[in-house]
Amino acid sequence: MKRLAIGILVASCAAAMKAQAPTAPAYVASPIRKTVDDTSRRTSFMPTGLTMAGGTIRSIFALAYPSEGADPIGAPDWMSAEFFDLVVRFEGMPTLAERQAIFREIFATQLKLKAHYERRDMPVYDLVVARSDRRLGKSVKKLDVDCDALRDRARKGEQIPTLPPAANGTAACQSKVGNGTVLSGGMRFAQLASTVRNPVGRLIFDKTGLDGFYEFTFEWASGPPSAAGIPDERPSIFTAFQEQLGLKLEPATAPVEIVVIDHIERPPQP
Repeated sequence: MKRLAIGILVASCAAAMKAQAPTAPAYVASPIRKTVDDTSRRTSFMPTGLTMAGGTIRSIFALAYPSEGADPIGAPDWMSAEFFDLVVRFEGMPTLAERQAIFREIFATQLKLKAHYERRDMPVYDLVVARSDRRLGKSVKKLDVDCDALRDRARKGEQIPTLPPAANGTAACQSKVGNGTVLSGGMRFAQLASTVRNPVGRLIFDKTGLDGFYEFTFEWASGPPSAAGIPDERPSIFTAFQEQLGLKLEPATAPVEIVVIDHIERPPQP
């Protein structure tokens, strides 16, 4: 299974979003230029910086302005439709808030970007337990360990117990995500809600009332037929939630923090 690196908005990111970003530390950035070689597209983000070759401005916009809302209001079509190159190198190891300040400065300088945050009522989904008896799917098993506590101990260099892998083969307290599949060896349902936000198309709020970490296998039809013309016969993500996990997505409306773009200019042509 192809594995994808999934960037998930977490509490620290949300806190950085609401706080005023600090002054950007030292960095070096190339000019943002329209991609000349359209045959190779890749974007890699590392602690030392960013390399984007044939990527969209929309795909990296959240590095400067993370938000709960799926898309920034007022974004011109070219942000998602046109491809650009950008290389950024940090000096040292900037914090999350400092990296945010760096990309805000790059966008303000090179794209003349001006943006602000607003809270608006938006369509969302509530993730709830589907059955009245609150039984979950057959593949769902609650762990009797606190994965967050184990990770904290590991970061501190403490010895932690070796735990058996999940029934799906995933290491305990780890997960594999990609191609319409989530293999959880220990995940909160709130984390699952964040992980599948993009294929669902809306922000998802965990309203299950179920705390703790769960192992499970979750699969859904993630796209059109393959290059060989083989259709993806897995269920829709909405059906999969009920059939496989015993959960469901209920449409709702909630106040969501979004980014509004006041002004942005297209990068110069090569």
